[in-house]
Formats: sequence, structure tokens, C-alpha cells
Amino acid sequence: MLLRLAQPAATWAAWSFLLNLLWEIGQLPFYEFPSAVGPGGIAWDVIHCTVGDVGIALAAFGFAALATRDFLWPERRPWFGLVVAVVAGLAWTVQSEWQNVYVRGAWTYAASMPTIVGVGLLPVLQWLTVPPLTLMALRRRRRTHVNPPASQGATVSWLAALKQRRYVVLLVIALTVAGSKVFDDVLGHESGPFDESVFRFIHVHSPGALAGFFATVTATGSLNFLLPVATFTALALALGKRWFDAVLVALSPVVGSALVFLIKLAVGRSRPSPGMEAFSDSSFPSGHTVSVAAFATAVALVLLRTWPRYWVLVTSSAVVWVILVALSRVVLGAHWPTDVLAAACLGAVIPLLASLADGTHPGRPRAID
Repeated sequence: MLLRLAQPAATWAAWSFLLNLLWEIGQLPFYEFPSAVGPGGIAWDVIHCTVGDVGIALAAFGFAALATRDFLWPERRPWFGLVVAVVAGLAWTVQSEWQNVYVRGAWTYAASMPTIVGVGLLPVLQWLTVPPLTLMALRRRRRTHVNPPASQGATVSWLAALKQRRYVVLLVIALTVAGSKVFDDVLGHESGPFDESVFRFIHVHSPGALAGFFATVTATGSLNFLLPVATFTALALALGKRWFDAVLVALSPVVGSALVFLIKLAVGRSRPSPGMEAFSDSSFPSGHTVSVAAFATAVALVLLRTWPRYWVLVTSSAVVWVILVALSRVVLGAHWPTDVLAAACLGAVIPLLASLADGTHPGRPRAID
């Protein structure tokens, strides 16, 4: 009995750790760090904050259990318990941010951090997003465990399942091969002549009158734009009980941002125009392009499940958006061409790989639970 009571809290803590870790990494560009704090110090701060987030999440879980008078509230009273957990997490986060930013000076917001009455918007969105996603994951796991899919134990083989998703598999393979080639050339310092010639060609032939247009395009790849859009898109999908789709759309750009942060630390490539980016002068890969490619691909997969007949419009719109953002990063001097090529491959692969784990065919409308 005690084990059954502890299991939801342990699962809640595990999912909270994973999701909050990704969020903490994704929001790093919106905080400022002293120059003396190196990559190791930043990594320690991320882990430290994530552990604190898990503590807040467990406390919020406990408040929800008290309010519902049921330690198994994720199964029996999920939505009332979720409201209590979100309110508890928000209350603690708001006072914690205020204390640490304005009283203790433990951390500092970057100029790019949007605020609400002095409190960072991203920490607020964190506690409006992570608890619902944690509850969805917990309930999905529980439902799958109690009611195994009808297809389980069927005679359809693993190879047949791969054949059903052959186009997604082939696309993942193609993007992985192309991305790996670019990564290999960059790490081997063999991309210099290609980068310099293409970069120079684009800057010579790019009309100065389009600078404002490309600045607007590049803004659609920033976390300031993508995080709120991804959050509200995921919540809309969750209201329609599209659980997997909601998690796919919400986490794809966050996972992409986390991978970009780690790769930038490892590669440390100089930008074409050093000093133009406030957070990092590391060029490879392009964070804007990764985030847009991940989000656009995730949304395209969701739309293809709903309206498969419009696949040309959906896929072309996603591709055009990614190309424009990638081109804008080169035009504005923020990245080399191989930075955006590798980033586009990496960003698109993240939701494509995740979609292979779902039981719904990408081209088939998803039934609403």
C-alpha cells in the first residue's frame, strides 16, 4: 500500500526533473552570468536550479494531495489537483525570483528577459507548462500500463511497423547523414572555404532594403517568440486530449535549445561577426534555426495527422519558414552557412524521431481519446 502511494510522487519527481532540466537549459540565454563563471559553473547552476525545481514540484504535489485529500490525485482528481499544484508552484516561484534577483542578487535577468511586474516571464511560463506536461506523461504511462494498446501482441511485425512509417524513417536517415557530414566538416575545420564563399556571395547579393525583413524573420526563431507560441499550442492540443501531440510541440524546441547549448560549449566556433549576440559568441550550430526546425516539424506532424490531404501546404510552409530563418541568420552575420545547415537537420530530426515512438501514423488523423 505504501509503495502504491509513493509511486505517483516518485514518477512525478522523475518527470519533473527531466522537463525542468530541459527548461532550465533552454532559458539560459535570458539570464546573465559573471565573466568569471565558466561552462562548469553554468552547468552546476543548471543542476542546482533543477534540483530546486524538483523540490518545488514535490511540495506542489503534496499541497495538491492535501487539497484533494487523496495521494493518488493524478489518477482520481487530476484537474483539481493540477490547479492546486500550479498555483502552489507559481506562488513559490514568484517569491523566489523576487528574492534571488532583487534581494539576494543570486542571479540577474538579461535584457532579453520579458518581465511581469518585475518577475521573469519564462519562470512563470515554466510553472504553467511543466506541471501539466508532467501530469499528462504520468497519466499516459498509467493508462498504457493498465490498458495496453489493442495492437499489443498482434502479429504485425516490427519490420511492418517500420514499413508503415517508411517515409519518416527515410527522412530521419537522410537528415542524420547530411547533418553528420556537416558536423564532421566543421569539427575537422574543412568547411572554411565553403562557408566563406557562400557567406560572401549572400552578403554581396543581399539587398540592403531587406535587412528589416530578415530581422523580423529572425525574431520568429527567438525563444521570446517560440516559447509562448509553443506553450499555448501545446495547451490547446491538451484541451483537445491530444496528449502526445501536446508534449511533442512543447518539448521539441526545448530539447533543441538544450542540445544547442551543449554543442556550443563543446565546439566553441567563432561567429562571422563576433560580439553581435549577447549570450554566446559561439556560432555552431544556429540556435534560432534548430528551434524553428524543431517547432515547425512538430507542428507539421500534428497537422498532417489532422488534415493529411493538405500535406503539400503543410510541409512547404514548414520548409519555407525554416529556410527563411536560416537565411536570415547568415544575412545578418550571426552564423556561417554550415551553422544553419547542421541546425536545420538537427532540429527536424528531434520531433521526427519522437513521432516514431508514437502509435499513430504521421499521415493518419489521430483519434481523440
